[in-house]
Amino acid sequence: MAQKFLTSINLTKNELQNARIQNLATAPASPVAGQIYFDTSENALKYYNGSLPWVTVKDGDITSVIAGNGLVGGGTSGDVTLDINTDNSTVEINGDILRVKASGITANELASTGVTAGSYGSSTQIPTFTVDVDGRLTAASTATISTDLSISDGTNTDTVSLLSDTLTFSGTANEVTTLVTDNIVTIGLPDDVIITNDLTVSGNSVYFGGMTAGAGALYYTSTGDRVTLANYNTGGSVFIEVDGGTYIAKFNSDLSTQLAGDLIVDGNLTVSGTTTTVNTETILLADNVITLNSNATGGATENAGIEVERGSDSNVSLIWNETTDKWQLEISTGTFQNIATEDYVDAAVSNNTYATTISNTATITHGLNSNDVIIQLYDTVTNETVFSDVVRASVNTATITFASAPTNPIRVLVTKIG
Repeated sequence: MAQKFLTSINLTKNELQNARIQNLATAPASPVAGQIYFDTSENALKYYNGSLPWVTVKDGDITSVIAGNGLVGGGTSGDVTLDINTDNSTVEINGDILRVKASGITANELASTGVTAGSYGSSTQIPTFTVDVDGRLTAASTATISTDLSISDGTNTDTVSLLSDTLTFSGTANEVTTLVTDNIVTIGLPDDVIITNDLTVSGNSVYFGGMTAGAGALYYTSTGDRVTLANYNTGGSVFIEVDGGTYIAKFNSDLSTQLAGDLIVDGNLTVSGTTTTVNTETILLADNVITLNSNATGGATENAGIEVERGSDSNVSLIWNETTDKWQLEISTGTFQNIATEDYVDAAVSNNTYATTISNTATITHGLNSNDVIIQLYDTVTNETVFSDVVRASVNTATITFASAPTNPIRVLVTKIG
């Protein structure tokens, strides 16, 4: 009896070796498109294309080659050649290349565009052209451009000739610097501004970057002889920053403090509050053991574990249950299952498997009391998987049938499901 496969077999681009197409003297009934068989009465391979009759795969020959438009040659026997039919005036064949012949394109092949031959443009005029959809110039002319540039400082004006003058940007010593490079004009202050005398600020505040009393300021106050960083916005925060705009520390109006970088504490760190919140993605601990319920004394009464926050979904937990003395997983709210130990798993596997060795067709007794079993076979010499006919004769037995006797002993493995 042939092995039945109730699903497609994907060889994932591996070879099907030493295979033979199904041999039949008559065509199979109820065929499907793509089905094939070997017709032993005609000694021919046939396939079904979706409609009768079956198509016979045969050898075939080309009986003629006919030259179409623009080609010459062809024939009805032997080797034939097709060539491109050129006029040898405008185009020609040179070796294996079809090309325009030298001087093959003349005024006769080009339509007149009506553009007058000549040079267009000058120092005060730019050429203008019109191009049609075929890429031809259909019109040519010039347009006059201005060569003068007007400049002003708000009071005085001047005109710079772009053809003869040079526009110069000049600064003042120790006050304004200018630099022209790569078509860019840079106007700024010197790298260092030196105040040789005292800088006196009559008010109590120094404002930076356009700040105002309503936006934030650094100011000095005589109370306690201290320098105060202030943000006048209601509930605003004060930042301490380094070059590049990255803040080191942020002091909030609610007396909380935020640090942007790492915090290194050389001594011990004591948290007096009741809650410690860590918002980092990764926590690195040097300790290799985490102790929970560290303040417990006397006999064990409290469960301990780890709970996972799952947003809008129910949280789950890994818990040590002091009542049952077992580790448990919370699979849904209030529902816990014990974590299987090594001894439990070994016993469960042993009670749900069976193995034996046979040399030919045989009935085995696995005693697993179920038809929901997986039965696998392999050659004990080559260790290759073997396929045979398997019938679950009862909930405790199975019949293994071979179409031909195996060469080597066969190991039978039975696994119960569920």
